[in-house]
Amino acid sequence: MLARLSSRVAFPFPTALTAARTSFLARTQRSHTGASLSRLARSLCSPAAAPPQHTGAGSEAALPVGAEAREEPPLSAAAEGEEALPTGPRRGPRPEDRPRGDTSRKYVYVDEKGRAYSTGGRKTASASVWVWETEEVPTITVNDMNLSDWLRGHWAYRLVVMQPFLHTNTVGKYSVKAYVKGGGLSGQAEAVRHGIATAMQGLNFDLRPTLKAAGFLTRDPRRRERKKPGQTGARKKWAWVKR
Repeated sequence: MLARLSSRVAFPFPTALTAARTSFLARTQRSHTGASLSRLARSLCSPAAAPPQHTGAGSEAALPVGAEAREEPPLSAAAEGEEALPTGPRRGPRPEDRPRGDTSRKYVYVDEKGRAYSTGGRKTASASVWVWETEEVPTITVNDMNLSDWLRGHWAYRLVVMQPFLHTNTVGKYSVKAYVKGGGLSGQAEAVRHGIATAMQGLNFDLRPTLKAAGFLTRDPRRRERKKPGQTGARKKWAWVKR
């Protein structure tokens, strides 16, 4: 009231009245400010008045304070009564699953010890190959000899035998035992490679696309053409002389 009156009256108040008015307004302002802060603190600390928290559009509403969050049970690998999914490499189809008329090489025999058996060929060489996974130092033996004794200084042929492992990043994971006959070292090395690649897909069928794209699963039918009678070679002929 004093504030409204002082704003309407043009003449100044006495000094004592002005001091009383100033102290009254200061006490009123402090009391109102303190009450407002007290009400604000009580509203923030009260559980019932806590506003819901939103984490964003489309998110679930936050649980009210004091409510217990129920934990969902962890998802099991398989429901009760169902078999658990295999965690190892996917095995390839077996020879007994081969339909009539199917000549694909994806049907690989694997014995009870986990050894995959396959055959390979190139030119006139034929190889019988066993491949199995090993956790020890892997070995590659051909005709009861290790790779260095069999191929000796032919480093290109050693690379040919190791190509299935290099292309699939499985060097040091498998051991190999092979027997090969016929032909020379070049044909024998490629025959062993053919058998290794075919056996590997029986142990891990996920390697088949990589091996097939590299051409290791296909039997190379090329071979030396025979000499023809009346000629010096398969295509070469004697020099023609007119007289």
